[in-house]
Amino acid sequence: MRRYNIKKRNRYTFLSIVLIGIVVVMLLALVYYNSLKEMVERYYGDFKVLTIKEAFENAFKNVSIQPSGFGVITITAIDEMSNVYTARVTKEGLISIAVGNQISQNPEEVYKTIYAKAFYNLALNQPIADFETSDPKSVLSYLNNISYDYFQDNGREYVVLIGKDEPGNAVQIVYNISKVNGKIRIIAEKVFVNGKLLNDAEKRIFLAKVYKKSIEHDLLEVVKNSFLKDYPGVSIGEVFSKLSNVRWTIKDESRKMVEFN
Repeated sequence: MRRYNIKKRNRYTFLSIVLIGIVVVMLLALVYYNSLKEMVERYYGDFKVLTIKEAFENAFKNVSIQPSGFGVITITAIDEMSNVYTARVTKEGLISIAVGNQISQNPEEVYKTIYAKAFYNLALNQPIADFETSDPKSVLSYLNNISYDYFQDNGREYVVLIGKDEPGNAVQIVYNISKVNGKIRIIAEKVFVNGKLLNDAEKRIFLAKVYKKSIEHDLLEVVKNSFLKDYPGVSIGEVFSKLSNVRWTIKDESRKMVEFN
């Protein structure tokens, strides 16, 4: 009877050790996984809006993130041309990027290209500030032959969409992309048409056409603040403000026509 108790006690002790061992292994695996996760959820170089993981996931549709050896994570992505990008990340940061089988001698430049593509995709997929109810892809139907460029200015990050509208005007829309409380915020900060920087009212009207939003108030303000060719010293609004019972209405929004009576 006493021998049976000893064996039973030893069995429980062995099971306890096994269970503790399993728990320890699971905890170590969790710590290791979190440390690997942190490696790709960091920023790289001067690119401070998107993490490495976010840059790849927004630039490509097919992205795989896997451990590859101790302390190394491999990110594999495929673009629309079936080019395969392979990036290796360690605790020290992004150490290499290969396109196909060719390891780049300038990984920062390749990463900038990936990052720029991520910004471009965000501008086409995330709602634009002041146009949250509009389809961000509307710009694709408004502009032709679209290209894009990424740049930084005073610590802020931008993507500019470049194209031509239906009449053939050269258009550049400059978007500032940032994070506010951990969420992406996109602002169409500047618009150039044939090299001319539009003022705030002109910009709002232009963007309203692009994103198909009502522009009644802004259009009326632009007309009121405009000048007739023969009377450059006084705005149209000032001239007609001297009349009583003045009423301004939109005659044709698509043609930017205002009616006064």
